[in-house]
Amino acid sequence: MEPRAELYFDGTAVRAVVSTVTSSAMSADRTCRRALGALEFGPRHAGQSYRSRGAALEEGYRRLRRALDEWTAVTNRSSDAAARAADGYRDQEQATFDALRGTRTDLAP
Repeated sequence: MEPRAELYFDGTAVRAVVSTVTSSAMSADRTCRRALGALEFGPRHAGQSYRSRGAALEEGYRRLRRALDEWTAVTNRSSDAAARAADGYRDQEQATFDALRGTRTDLAP
């Protein structure tokens, strides 16, 4: 693919990527909640000889859940920002077109 001589913003592509990233974050969050949400494996379930390992495993699951919550929140904020930027660019492009249409005769109505 050769470099383009002009600047081009593909809002449709940006919104498609945003949709895919958002769906991925939601799917990962759902899967993690389903898999780890009701999981109970801590010191009380590990047995007398494995209480400390059970506690460590339970804490590991909690950390994983928190990390995924944070990742999902950041991903959603980033996706929202990209969608707002794409929408803003589209709105500005339309406003510019509307303004120019009033002064130029070669633009379609």
